[in-house]
Amino acid sequence: MLKSSTNREVEAVHRVLKSINLRNNISQHLQKSGVTDNDLGKRMCKYMLSSKSDSTWKQFCSEKSFVYLQASSIHVAIYLTNLLDQNCSHIISSTIYSIKWAHDVNGLLDPTDNAFVKNLLESAKRLKANGQSRRTLFHLIF
Repeated sequence: MLKSSTNREVEAVHRVLKSINLRNNISQHLQKSGVTDNDLGKRMCKYMLSSKSDSTWKQFCSEKSFVYLQASSIHVAIYLTNLLDQNCSHIISSTIYSIKWAHDVNGLLDPTDNAFVKNLLESAKRLKANGQSRRTLFHLIF
């Protein structure tokens, strides 16, 4: 039985959040600010979990032996190139935002703030807008 893309995204969100330990991160910040309401932290985590998905970023990093948190910008660019090779230009923007978000909520430097990543995003937008396949783009470039 095939799962809907929404179900896959929800499952991906839960995998990412468990792996980045968001609940503990929120709890630490609440404690530092003097907030002792554990229920508030759980609700905050729930809302944050439902806001993002990581597509296959963590899996890709695992396969390539890359670090998925505190990621290198070049690794993000390689991942985006991989998605473009798979004709997935329609998910590039949300993928970049998800990677940025995971780093931001963990207080890490944003690996998506990079010229390679930004140019790959622009390329994905052009591919999506023009409905061009990767092969067509290849012929235009070469």
